[in-house]
Amino acid sequence: MYHKTYKKGTGQQSRLALLGKLGLMTGVVTLSLAACGSTNSSASTSTKATPASTQLTIEGNTAPATVNNLNPYNGQFGVDLMYNSLMLVDPINGTMSPELATSFKAVNSTTLEFTLRKGVKWSNGTPFTPADVVFTFDMLKKYPALDGGGVWNQLSSVTASGDTIIFKLSVPDVPLNLSLASVPIVSQAVWSKVANPVTYTATSPVVTGPYTFGSFAPTKTVFKKNPLSFE
Repeated sequence: MYHKTYKKGTGQQSRLALLGKLGLMTGVVTLSLAACGSTNSSASTSTKATPASTQLTIEGNTAPATVNNLNPYNGQFGVDLMYNSLMLVDPINGTMSPELATSFKAVNSTTLEFTLRKGVKWSNGTPFTPADVVFTFDMLKKYPALDGGGVWNQLSSVTASGDTIIFKLSVPDVPLNLSLASVPIVSQAVWSKVANPVTYTATSPVVTGPYTFGSFAPTKTVFKKNPLSFE
């Protein structure tokens, strides 16, 4: 499964809600969110947002990380706050909310389509394009270790037509849309130059999400508000 499965809401609130939900599931996450006015206590990880929501800090006091791994497919806790997927999937009822895609349609049982949001920019100011989505899925096919949702077990092709991403399935499976919607989308311009995406730590990430990387210490990661985020 991919990391990204969120409750419905605004982009930032959805991601913070995800951290809280993981805390309830595992008992290892603390949310102390001044921005959202919600708290939940535990002993292992603390997540703090400033009242203005310009910064978010994830602090861990057990098993401190020695490597700053911001790879959206296998990275450390909190990396989800930087990367968008096509849609946000509610883990309770499976409903989807718009993110990089604004709508979904099952043309038939083996053809699924997502229509992309217009005007999105990466955090370095370059435009987000349908080619980024196609590249991302082709990368998962080339490097199966990144395909945590196993989407290529049922996909036959991913193409773009204008702002529409077309997924052709090898077997009928309309519910695959939930796994497709959850895949973190990366920049083709950046990741096409990466020698091995499986081991890439992405410590200077280019993202579309509400947060960008701020700083890292063995027991603390700081994320900064992304001024170019559409959320």
